[in-house]
Amino acid sequence: MDAISILIIDHQEAKRAMAELAKAPAALRNELLTALMGALEMHDVIEEQTFYPAVDANPKAFGISGMDKDAHKAIEQAFIHVSTLASDAPEWSRAFASARGMLMKHIDDEEFKTFVRVREIMSTEELAELGRRMEQQKDRLVYAALTPSSRRHAVTSQGS
Repeated sequence: MDAISILIIDHQEAKRAMAELAKAPAALRNELLTALMGALEMHDVIEEQTFYPAVDANPKAFGISGMDKDAHKAIEQAFIHVSTLASDAPEWSRAFASARGMLMKHIDDEEFKTFVRVREIMSTEELAELGRRMEQQKDRLVYAALTPSSRRHAVTSQGS
């Protein structure tokens, strides 16, 4: 799968998770928010360490805005703020709506501006190779996030 398709799938999963979270009862919000924040963190790491450096290294990338680290940080801080609120408090919904709006704008900017330009300057082969590297990085990040006992189970299951 090519690099941009991987990132768009991540965006779609984040949108689904936010829609589920918006409708969730207060008792489930913390668990769903923690899962969403973990997925967003993994997505950001892959963009910051692999995707955008590869784009920036392309000599044709001049003029592409690249990764907006300030937007990533602001979105992260907004979701951290939500996580500090009681899930049944009225301000939780307002804070979540604000964080969600920030993330949706960021997703739109990437998908309708940045990714369009990246597809113009990088070949299908370059995007496929970059996608392969990103998938490998994601696998490493998921593996690193596992507890030691679940890592052993994952390794044993792969060998079966």
